Amino acid sequence: MAKIVDNPKRFKVIELSRNELAKIGGIGICDRCNGTSNTGYYVAVLNCWFCPKCYNESVSYTHLRAHET
Repeated sequence: MAKIVDNPKRFKVIELSRNELAKIGGIGICDRCNGTSNTGYYVAVLNCWFCPKCYNESVSYTHLRAHET
C-alpha cells in the first residue's frame, strides 16, 4: 500500500509498489539507473520514480535552495 515517506529534505515522497505505480500510468523503471524494483519512491517535485538504492543516494546529495528552508 502506498504511503508518504518522511525525509530530511521535506519533499513529498510516496513509497509504492510497481503494481501501484502502473495503475497511475508509471512503468516501474528507475529514472536514475533504469533498473527495476518491486517497490520504489515517487518524488513528486521531480516527477520521478526511484528504486530504493537510487532514492537513498539522491536524498543524501539533494539540497534545498536558501528560500526553500
